[in-house]
Amino acid sequence: MKNKIYFIIILFVSIIIVSIFALKLTTKNTADNDVLKGEKTISPTNFYKRAEKEGISYREAAIKDFYDFPESFQKKASFEARSLKLVGYAGGGYVKNRKNSPYGRGGVIIFEEKEDKKFNLLWESEEVILHGEYSYFIDMNNDKISEIIVEDNSGASGGNTSYFVYAWQEGAFHLISPKDISSGVIDTQIGGDNAHTFIKDLDNDKIMEIIDGYVSDNDHLLHQRIYKFNKETGLYSLWKQTAEPVK
Repeated sequence: MKNKIYFIIILFVSIIIVSIFALKLTTKNTADNDVLKGEKTISPTNFYKRAEKEGISYREAAIKDFYDFPESFQKKASFEARSLKLVGYAGGGYVKNRKNSPYGRGGVIIFEEKEDKKFNLLWESEEVILHGEYSYFIDMNNDKISEIIVEDNSGASGGNTSYFVYAWQEGAFHLISPKDISSGVIDTQIGGDNAHTFIKDLDNDKIMEIIDGYVSDNDHLLHQRIYKFNKETGLYSLWKQTAEPVK
């Protein structure tokens, strides 16, 4: 009988300890959430395998997977009473009869739900995106309307992060983050190393800033650029630049 009582006491104490730890962990995660990092998830149907099996691009495989399994794609938002779903895909794929031959760029596709749970392809990005699968809906400027964020990975080993931000305007999405067209294609100006590139509300005005940065090998300082949303233009633009010792 005593052993049973001891067991119950130990079990009760263990539950309390686990609950306290979970509460602390939740509090920490909540505190960390003011730094916004994206959903590092790929398609729930793993279109990579389909692309290899059918000898098609990742884009083609992602579209096929969406039409076959639309309920599996959970990135969704409403715009002007229109129900939309987001599908991101990576650049590459498999050319028929040439196994392991990647081609094409990544991107983001928006599907609109119509009658009888049917979907139409409404919009697609045209910028130079490597990993469109790292994309999500979030309200960046506190206007109660979600934007599309693409948190792209670049660099030789994926060590850099770059951002594309799209806003819903006149029935379609338009790039509102600074773009770079110097190479003849539409790229983003926002990009830096993973550790110092992120989205955060720096001035507590409930509007997200975008920060990119890198540590220079020359002066060993952390160089960062901060992009702020302009309510008048509806665009993100460079707000200020900093160079500080690495903390």
